[in-house]
Amino acid sequence: MFKRILQNRFLQSSFIVTVASFLVSIFNWGFNLIIAKSMSLADYGEYTSVLSYVILFTIPFGAFGFILIRKLGSINKDERQVYGRGMEVLLYQKILQNNLLLAVVGIGLFLLLAWKANLESISVLYILVTVIVTLLQTFYLSAFQAYELFLIYGIYLSGMSFLRLLCGAIFIRLFPHLQFLYLNLFGLALLQILIGHFIQVRTKQKLHKQLSFPNVFTYLKRPSIYIPLLATLGILGIANIDIILVKKLMMSSDAGLYGAVTLLAKVILYVTAPISSVGYIFFTGKEHKQHVNQIFWLIAGCTMIAGIGAVIFYSLFSQFVIHLFFDERFASIGSLLWLSGIYGTLYSLVTLFSHYFVAKNSRVSLAPLVCLLGQVCGIYFFHDSLRQVLMVNSGALIILVIAYGLGFVINRRDADYIA
Repeated sequence: MFKRILQNRFLQSSFIVTVASFLVSIFNWGFNLIIAKSMSLADYGEYTSVLSYVILFTIPFGAFGFILIRKLGSINKDERQVYGRGMEVLLYQKILQNNLLLAVVGIGLFLLLAWKANLESISVLYILVTVIVTLLQTFYLSAFQAYELFLIYGIYLSGMSFLRLLCGAIFIRLFPHLQFLYLNLFGLALLQILIGHFIQVRTKQKLHKQLSFPNVFTYLKRPSIYIPLLATLGILGIANIDIILVKKLMMSSDAGLYGAVTLLAKVILYVTAPISSVGYIFFTGKEHKQHVNQIFWLIAGCTMIAGIGAVIFYSLFSQFVIHLFFDERFASIGSLLWLSGIYGTLYSLVTLFSHYFVAKNSRVSLAPLVCLLGQVCGIYFFHDSLRQVLMVNSGALIILVIAYGLGFVINRRDADYIA
């Protein structure tokens, strides 16, 4: 039986994707750590804010990737790569055909962000360019999953992340300036696109067929599309809007310090995220329907243990953590590390709940949108210190965990009633 489980293609591919995602998280965390230690507090705060803008602006691409995987997955496996090549050609054609519209929208966003976001012009330009580049990266990553080339997907994703970490360790430490950082990241992104194109072309040479797609609004009306999209907007919004607001409402050096606090909070998420991702696979599988609740509580228990351990460690060894990962410039955040541990633990639990309800296609998964609105209002009125911002975040997440918990109980009660 154990051998049969190991030979299960679904579990094998899930394992590869999970390991790749974990490695990417570790490499990205290491890269951000290098940036924090190499650059000034103001520049690091600028970079973390830029990263948050990019994440929020590219959330809709998750829906694009989901649609692409489903569309290619509905085609005969032997022809998927041929149609995928056709979609690649179509995507580039659409970008070129709409270059005037993209330019107008880009100029509008540039002026708006330059005016309201408290960012340098070079940072705003990097955000806009990266959004387009991310669309192309999403295409190749989604296509490889649709082709079931999971090993290539894992090597492609983790390999590029490791290369970025390597470049950061060598070059960013030598030239710790925002302009050089953006140029380095843009060059690596272009390299990733070129490698993705090379793999795509190698699969079926120049053969390609076109796929027809309904109007985008047809897709957005489907609960299987808009629920994951809006849930992702809420979850990622909670994790990034605070960084954006700190950059806008507080001093630039405070933004750098806050970026370091959230980076330490994400350690917990990086540990628990792979487990949560595996949980999502089981939540969606019909064959595991009878064991969903047990799996959920097992993962929740592991998350709580990891979170409590992090809070205790941060409380007892805060200065050791600061000197291990950062330097004396960050000494002032030592008293905040236990709060970052609580924040990271709560966010990990919220992510797990979100996966559970998204897997059930439940509108309960949209609760983070309400929490996001409360978080924005809370930070806007309470931002005299980084401690206040962290307490607002933690308070909003506690309310969200309670709301999710009530939804979980009601969902289970309804399921028992129907049974």
